[in-house]
Order: sequence, then C-alpha cells, then structure tokens
Amino acid sequence: MDKKLTRSRNNRALQGVCGGIAEYFGISSFGIRLIFLFYQLT
Repeated sequence: MDKKLTRSRNNRALQGVCGGIAEYFGISSFGIRLIFLFYQLT
C-alpha cells in the first residue's frame, strides 16, 4: 500500500494542501483548516 501525500484535486481551498493532508490521514479537511487557523493565530 503506497500512500503519498499530495495536494487534493477535489478540495482546493488553500491550494489543496489542507485537503491533501486530510485525504492522507482520512479525516475531514475542515478539521485540518481549523488546526491551521489556530496555528496561525498563535
């Protein structure tokens, strides 16, 4: 099973990076965006 971390082609917010991370870990991209937002605010 080859899993590669790539940008999402379907979930394009923030250049597809958050969507790609979410697809890789099998979680919601909304959660990744919230984590990214909180990280930027601190």
